[in-house]
Amino acid sequence: MIEAERAQMEADHAAMLRARQQRRVDQGRAELERRRAELQAELAALDGESLVIEPAGDVVVVDAEPADTAVSEPDYTDADVWDVDPDTGEAYRDEDGKPVPRWPYETIEFKGRSVQTRIPKPAALQVFGLINSRHTPAKAKNDAVAQFLVQYLSARSHAEIMAAMMDPDQDYEESDLSRLVEQIAKQGTGRPTAPSRA
Repeated sequence: MIEAERAQMEADHAAMLRARQQRRVDQGRAELERRRAELQAELAALDGESLVIEPAGDVVVVDAEPADTAVSEPDYTDADVWDVDPDTGEAYRDEDGKPVPRWPYETIEFKGRSVQTRIPKPAALQVFGLINSRHTPAKAKNDAVAQFLVQYLSARSHAEIMAAMMDPDQDYEESDLSRLVEQIAKQGTGRPTAPSRA
């Protein structure tokens, strides 16, 4: 008998909790419907007017007069900020059409061209020197030169050098690539990149 009473009490208690929970849900729905109706009325009253949210979070109604929303293009000719083409005076653009920031590393002159480079780390030079031994296969040497150029030239300079070397009207020879690698490798070492003249 006690078991039956206990089961009945638990069932009554569970039913009471479900009923209380359902009342809360119904009250919440009623409150949401009331608030929705208020907002729809406010929206109808504001039809054709503009709202501005101030920094403090307040919503302010402003005149429906359209403001001048024209955004001026930034100045992409500032060489302190952007990588600027000396011929056009405009910033170079990447493949997405975005202006390229100024190169933050070194620039060298090579065959009358300004080339953006980085100073190689001593470890990279050591590995590069080991790869260039006479026992290294030609493919490994070519791969090392290609990787060296990708790592230590800007993307723009790399593309320009490769295009110039492929262009039959440009004055580039096979040995120029080796000279460029040598000139990049000697940056920051204090060693001359060309023979000294007396």
